[in-house]
Amino acid sequence: MIHAIMPALLLSHGMWGLVQVVPPPPVVLKKDNPEVKVDPEIAALAKKLKDIDPKTRLKAIEDLAKKGEKAAPVADKICDATMDSNVQVRLAALASLEKIRPDLYKPLIELLFDQNNFIRDRAITKLSEMGKDASPVVNILATQMISAFSFSKYGSISYQSPITGSTGHYEAFLRGKMLLSAINNIQNDHASIKPTLLLLARPTNLDVDFRFKCLDALITDAAGDPLKEKKLMLLVTEGIQEDPRRISEYVIRLGKFGKLAESQLPVLKKLKLSPDSALRDAASKAVEQIEADK
Repeated sequence: MIHAIMPALLLSHGMWGLVQVVPPPPVVLKKDNPEVKVDPEIAALAKKLKDIDPKTRLKAIEDLAKKGEKAAPVADKICDATMDSNVQVRLAALASLEKIRPDLYKPLIELLFDQNNFIRDRAITKLSEMGKDASPVVNILATQMISAFSFSKYGSISYQSPITGSTGHYEAFLRGKMLLSAINNIQNDHASIKPTLLLLARPTNLDVDFRFKCLDALITDAAGDPLKEKKLMLLVTEGIQEDPRRISEYVIRLGKFGKLAESQLPVLKKLKLSPDSALRDAASKAVEQIEADK
């Protein structure tokens, strides 16, 4: 994988390398679960992971590691510490997971350090298949995803450069897709990655199937919130204007907004007379949905 989207630890890819590079700001997707009961001593150590002094944070990691699997309830805090601004804290946090959450340790090592694309993708798949058991790593995955999509310019690139033949940007985009899918499997919460989804749902995303998956995820999340739905309607109408080859796909989604899309009825009724049968069917269905919701 390209060095521009190195792992969240952002160290040299040599195992426990000494080269320190400042990590990207971590994305906070996972929130504390008040239902999880944590031993007061372990909770106190986990709280120290936010201390301003890196020595205090490092000592807290070392003490948590001594607790072994008893510290598993705060594994999310330890995973977040793998994105700490201090290299020693990052390394210690990752090493501690071998004792605290050994099931997460191996796939994280593969994801964050391995140079082989296949192995890194396999690690993402493994974490995805773990479902909620992998919830402590979602902030790491979200940070990796944002980095991948940022590097690939949110998909606004061709699959292969006609000049150099390079597919690096598209590889980053595919990695971002895998990470987003994993996050959805582990924790179905789009709140903190919504800005990224909005960009990926725009017509500039050349991966059409993925574009509509992102758009559908946003529409589902916005259901029942008129303000959010109106903003998404603008995204759908933008698609109709910018990508005429997929008008029927956008029209289908326009109908999901019900009476909020009432202003689009004149346009939709004209589309019912389109020479394209798929577009006629989509427009007819959208009109029915909107009129039924009045």
